[in-house]
Amino acid sequence: MTDREDLTRHDAVLLSLVAMFQDAGMRQLGKLAHPLTGKPERDLDSARATIEVLEMLQAKCRANTPPAVMRVLDTAIFELQMNWLDESKRAPEVPADSPASASETGAVPSGGDSAAASS
Repeated sequence: MTDREDLTRHDAVLLSLVAMFQDAGMRQLGKLAHPLTGKPERDLDSARATIEVLEMLQAKCRANTPPAVMRVLDTAIFELQMNWLDESKRAPEVPADSPASASETGAVPSGGDSAAASS
């Protein structure tokens, strides 16, 4: 028997759930375009929360889930974690059309320097 023949309806639902969360995580990491805007949007906090949900599923499902399904879940978590790490090292994206305060971005306000800003 192959792994596919051993899967139950619940295993198929779990695989669909993992795929849904993996897709959401990749969108939250800005790796896929947002379905409404067509543009990539990064939200690392939401991506981290999505990864944590998958990690919870991994812990709760480990004992009673076929190895083939667990491999899919493990791989999804690993890929999201590596992409999250990659994105967390990048500078935060600030949209050009929205004003950002210097405290949010860590940038020096335009028209001044760090010495002038601290006086």
